[in-house]
Order: sequence, then structure tokens, then C-alpha cells
Amino acid sequence: MAHLIKRADSELWWGSFTGADGRRIRRSTGTSDKAVANAILVSWEKAAREGRKKVLTESRVRRTMNDILEQFTGTSLSCPSVADYFRGWIESKKEEKAQKTVLKYIQTANHFLSALGAKTRLPMEAIGAADIRIWREALLKGGRSGTTVNDSVKVISSVFEQARRLGRIPLNPCHELGAVRDEAKGERDTFTSDQLKALLRAASGSDWEGAVLAGFYTGLRLRDVAGLTWEAVDSVDPNRWFLRVIASKNRKGVAVPLHPEFRGWLEQRPQGLGK
Repeated sequence: MAHLIKRADSELWWGSFTGADGRRIRRSTGTSDKAVANAILVSWEKAAREGRKKVLTESRVRRTMNDILEQFTGTSLSCPSVADYFRGWIESKKEEKAQKTVLKYIQTANHFLSALGAKTRLPMEAIGAADIRIWREALLKGGRSGTTVNDSVKVISSVFEQARRLGRIPLNPCHELGAVRDEAKGERDTFTSDQLKALLRAASGSDWEGAVLAGFYTGLRLRDVAGLTWEAVDSVDPNRWFLRVIASKNRKGVAVPLHPEFRGWLEQRPQGLGK
């Protein structure tokens, strides 16, 4: 049972309760107001009880402390500004994601923050679904496809979702928006032989000529084709060459036999030093 204690040498109320590890704890509430001290003690006891059940989270702690502050002071725990929170989120992703992915996050976040203008100085909870919708409509009017817009909104939603999980905001404003329909999206077919010949004629003599051949004969994604180096070419067996690459989509290594047409193009190219 938790109860308040008044020590002879202090005007502050102390709380006595059972901690998460089962031990009895005495701790100063930091206030001489008995009502406030009792509310703090109740929150400690609740947190300790949830700790013993292994269900205590930062979000629950913040929510409890917010309730106490709002009840007795009319204020709530401070939350970083939108700009600061996004900056911190980007920094955390630099340790988790590939450089190209982080670059995409930075570009998307900067565009969103630019659209918010002065609102970036407000706390995260000040941003609502209307702000997200206005930014999304600007992307569509700027010529971006529905798929691209949806992907951009997902990035922004990830930031707000993290803030929601941590108890910084009550709701993720992006969840109020549905996905944009992509009118241009449809079934994609492979190139015909005539189309491939037309592409090669147009790209003749440029780097795109090799990129077209590589894409057509290996099936690699354009990002993987653009990142190819001579190091990826396995020519140990003179009768059969391979491309050994790490696919950007799933980070898995693949070995692709080289078609004679693409090999012939490579053999005419001057090889660089090293990779």
C-alpha cells in the first residue's frame, strides 16, 4: 500500500511505495502540496505496478506525467518543435538505413518542412491532417505520380508515428488520409525487339547503350545497373562471364550469366584501374 509521509526536517511530502523490483521505496515528491504529492505518488505506484508486469513504456510514463501537469498547472510536457524532431529523426536513420535511403528521407523531409513554413517552430502535436493534405496536393500539382506521392507521405508518416509511439503526440495525423489513386498506373509489358533496337540506336555511343543492354540481358534494376563496376565482372572462365552484384532491393548477392551481346559490348570498352 502506498502512502505519504511528512518528515520532521522537511516541508515536502515523501512517498512510500513498492518498487518494480518488489523493494519498498521512499522518495521525495518535491512538493509541499498534499494533493499534488498524492497524484505523483499514485503515478509512481502505477508505474511500479506496470514495471512488475513488464508493460511499462516511455509512452505510458509521459502520458501519466502529462495528466498530472495538466491537472494541477494547466500545462503539459514540452515537445520538440517540428523542425527539431524531424532533424533528430533523420540523424537516427543515418545509423539504420543505407545512404541512398537517408538521402530520400532528407529530400522528402526538407520539402515537407518548407511547405509548413513558420509552423516548423511549433510542437509536433500542432500539425494536423489538413497540413499533410495541403502538402500532398502540392506534390500532385507539381506533377508527381500518385505512387511517388504515397511514398513521400509514408516517409512523413513514419516520423509522426514514432512521435506517437513515444507519447509525444496523441495521434498520427497522416493516418487520417487515404492513399492517392495513381491514374497512370497500369500493367507494364516487356520491350519488344523493335523497341529495344530503337533504344539502342538512340543511345548508341553513350553510357546509356551499355545500360540498356545490361538491363535487357540481366534483368537488374536501373539503380544496380548504374552502380556496376568492373569488379562485378567475373571473367575467370573465358567461356562464361558472370556479373556478381549485391541487389539494392534486398541486399542479396546474385550471379548473372552474361549474354554474348552484352559481353561483346563490354569487351569493346576500355577497362579502368582497380574496380
